[in-house]
Amino acid sequence: MINNIWKEIEARKKNFTTKEMEVYEILKNDTYAFRSSTATEIAAKYKISQSAISRFCQKLGYSGYSDFRLSLFVNSSLNDNYNTLNNSYYTNFLINNINNISSAISDELLQNLANIILNARFCYTSGYGASDIAAKMLAFQCMIQGAHTFHLPATTEVETLHIINNEDVVILYSALNSSHKDFFSMLEDLPPQKRPYIILISSTPRHPFAKKVDKMVLLPNTQDVDPSIIFAPSITQILFTFLLASQVSLSMFKKSNQNNAF
Repeated sequence: MINNIWKEIEARKKNFTTKEMEVYEILKNDTYAFRSSTATEIAAKYKISQSAISRFCQKLGYSGYSDFRLSLFVNSSLNDNYNTLNNSYYTNFLINNINNISSAISDELLQNLANIILNARFCYTSGYGASDIAAKMLAFQCMIQGAHTFHLPATTEVETLHIINNEDVVILYSALNSSHKDFFSMLEDLPPQKRPYIILISSTPRHPFAKKVDKMVLLPNTQDVDPSIIFAPSITQILFTFLLASQVSLSMFKKSNQNNAF
C-alpha cells in the first residue's frame, strides 16, 4: 500500500463520513502537516477531534495515526522517478535553495535582524513540528557566540510571557499553521511595556499571524518542490538560520574589534 497510498485514499473516498472527508481535505491541502506533526497538533490546528483523525486512518486500513503517518512519510520519499534521485539531485536542490534565499533575503535584512537580536535584553526562539529544528539551531548558534538567546519548547512560549517585556525579542518559526494561537491571544491582553518584539519567519505571506507581528521574514516558498524532498520547508528555514547566525557572529566580531581599538 505504501507505493500507492494516494490511489488507495481516492479509491476509498466514497465511503468516508462527513468528518472523515474533513480530514481528507485537510490532508490534501496540508500534507506536510501530516508528515511533520502529531495528531494532537493537527487537531488543535484545524479544530477537529483526534478521534476523527484516528477513524480516518483506520478506514484506510492502518492501526492508527502513527502507522498512517509512517506510510505517508515513506510514500513521500518514493515517487515514480525515484531511480533518477541521487546525491547530485539533492545537491542541486540545496544549491538552488541557497540561491533562492540569497535573492529573497538581503544583506541589509540579515544585518537588521542580527542587530535586533544583539540589542535585545533576551531573545527567545520557538517553533512547532519541523519548524522547531531551525528555532533550536538559531538559539544554540547565537548562545555559543555569547548572545542572550534561548529556545522555548513548543507550548512553553505562553508561560514565558510572564517574565519577558518590551526589551525582549521572540522569534517564531512557522511554515504556515496557527500553532502559536494561544501565544498571540495572550499578547493582546499585555500592556505595551510587557509586550516583546515579535519576529515571524515563514514561507507564506498569508500566514494567519502575519499582521500580528512586528516584523515578518518571508522565505522562498517550497510547497511545490518534488515530494521526495520531504523536509523542504524546514531545510529552507535551516539554511536561512545558518545565514542569520553567521551574521550575528560577524556582527559580534566587528563589535569586539571596535571596542578593542579604543
